[in-house]
Amino acid sequence: MIKPEAKEIVPGNINYKVIMNIKKGFIMEAKEKKDDLKAWTLTTTGERFVKNGLKQK
Repeated sequence: MIKPEAKEIVPGNINYKVIMNIKKGFIMEAKEKKDDLKAWTLTTTGERFVKNGLKQK
């Protein structure tokens, strides 16, 4: 399945991907919901990871 707005293929088992990124410290649950649904935000670690070209230091 392709997400039209992002023009990217949605990965299989998205829940697993979210859980793994929480464990790595890259994302956390946002304080506010979006359209009454759970939302996620990048942590400082996640921001550094993205700025570093998605590579661990």
